[in-house]
Amino acid sequence: DRYVTECLQGGAKVIMSGGDHSLPIPGSRALSRFMKKGKIGYLHVDSHLDAGPDWAGNKITNCSGPARAIELPNCSARNMAHMGSRNSLNPKDWWDFYVDNKIRVIAMREVVERGVEACTEEIFELAWKGTDAVYFSWDTDSIDISCMPGSTSPECYGLKAREAIALARTAGKYGCDVLEVVELAPYFDVSHMSIKMAANMIYHYLGSRARTLIEQGQTA
Repeated sequence: DRYVTECLQGGAKVIMSGGDHSLPIPGSRALSRFMKKGKIGYLHVDSHLDAGPDWAGNKITNCSGPARAIELPNCSARNMAHMGSRNSLNPKDWWDFYVDNKIRVIAMREVVERGVEACTEEIFELAWKGTDAVYFSWDTDSIDISCMPGSTSPECYGLKAREAIALARTAGKYGCDVLEVVELAPYFDVSHMSIKMAANMIYHYLGSRARTLIEQGQTA
């Protein structure tokens, strides 16, 4: 929390990698506090909805990021979105959170039907509409197990490597104030392909962001 705050106060955009998915809780709190005079958007790309209000009474868990984000004083449901959910580890109460708060959910089936670039553009447009900063939480298990075995909760029917890079490049056009690539678990992957995948996600995001700023006449 303090580290992210110090980075933001120093004028930097923050990128974090690794960690479990409780990382966005202190991260989004830091951004919220830093932007106390402005509004923030919150994006969640994951195979799981992670909307648990708590886990056995504990509110700081790896499946509670969006539930904590909506409690921030300057984060509204209309600037929140989820993309990539699929398969069986999404209980009803997690779905209820999104339905009850009218938060946009783009399940993996819709990503397949519409394409990753169009869906990524939609969630970033939504997050940036009327806001001053955006927090982007990207879980590595949003990527298919065939391309990202080194994730803590790997799932099939996810983004393929090309789609993940396309998502990163599209995200770079819009930019965010904090990006985290989480649930990276290299010890599950003897090939080390997952580490390379995560690094390329960040590289392509940064490259796309730099090119966008240059085209806009800003300093990259």
